[in-house]
Amino acid sequence: YSAEPAEVPAPAITAKTGLQAVVRAVNFNQNTEMLTMRLDLTAVGDLVDSRGILTTDVDLRVVDDNGVTMIDLKAGDPLTGDDIQFEMNGNVNQYPFDKYDGEFSLLAETDAPDGTLTPLPLTVGSAHAKTGWHTRYTIVPASLTEAKVTIVAMHREPFIVAFAIMLGALMLLVAIMAMAVGFLCITNRRASDPGMVGWLVGLLFALPFVRRIMPGD
Repeated sequence: YSAEPAEVPAPAITAKTGLQAVVRAVNFNQNTEMLTMRLDLTAVGDLVDSRGILTTDVDLRVVDDNGVTMIDLKAGDPLTGDDIQFEMNGNVNQYPFDKYDGEFSLLAETDAPDGTLTPLPLTVGSAHAKTGWHTRYTIVPASLTEAKVTIVAMHREPFIVAFAIMLGALMLLVAIMAMAVGFLCITNRRASDPGMVGWLVGLLFALPFVRRIMPGD
């Protein structure tokens, strides 16, 4: 694989309490164009006790083109990460040269027992993707409690593109060979013996199988 863009650590929080999040792409389905991102969370200040247990309810809002997704972190539970999904923009029909982009915003608030929501300082960083896709992020703080994460470009690794092109060329070559042999048989330049017919029938099963093992299919 080519070198992934450098990881960007979450900036330090200067407030008394806050939340740091690191986003990492962990799975992408190019058929549905849904990207799964892992949020690894770290608390700052008295948001958690010495055991890493949340001392107050925290609400995370993930805002994308399809709406708002809420992540509820409850007081008394360990602070753990969570997975989010959002839709990317691209065209799988351009395989293996398809490219995708997308964005979402992340906001944090504390939720008091009486229902009062208080903005919570939030910083966001990024980690290397684990999807097999070359993924480049930009993270821009929109405010003290909100960050906008943009995936500027996500494309297949050069090795996967080269391998897909090689398999496509091999399938084309085999198809040309089958057409040539069939033409020779039809024009009586070659005998249509059982072995030849079996070879042609075998191609009907082999080519779809090769197509299905192409990377990313």
